[in-house]
Parts: sequence; structure tokens; C-alpha cells
Amino acid sequence: MTEAEIHERIRRMLRTGDLECDDDATRVWAGEVSSTRCAACLETIAPSYVEYEADLNGRTLYFHPRCYEIWLEECESDTTEHA
Repeated sequence: MTEAEIHERIRRMLRTGDLECDDDATRVWAGEVSSTRCAACLETIAPSYVEYEADLNGRTLYFHPRCYEIWLEECESDTTEHA
């Protein structure tokens, strides 16, 4: 999946409420991979990556490092309704 596709997917998920933004940076951790799927691109996070884990309103989401950055960018962007 290209970065442009990841941006679009995250924007769509923010619009539909399948993903949300969170201002509480204390609920995000980076660490060893648990072979989960990335919430942004849906690809399995390979053991060679660090995974980002975000606790959002009782729901835990996992991201590749770059997908996490894209999520943050979209949350800060004026192009989303949820910024």
C-alpha cells in the first residue's frame, strides 16, 4: 500500500468513525511486535518492525511506525473533519 493510499484510508476511517484522533500522547507505546495487523494499512506488522500501540477509548490499535506518523498527520490536518 502506498503512502497516498494510507493517507486516504485513514481519512476515510476518520470520517466514518472507524478511527479517531486522540490528544492524549500518554496512551501510546512503542515496542516489540506482537504480529498484529496495522490499523492504518491492514498489513501484518513484521517482527523486524517496532509497533506503535495506541489505547483509544478502551480500544487498542497497532500501527507501523510510518503509519502511526501518517495517522498523526491526518489528525493534525485541516482536511479531516476530526482535526
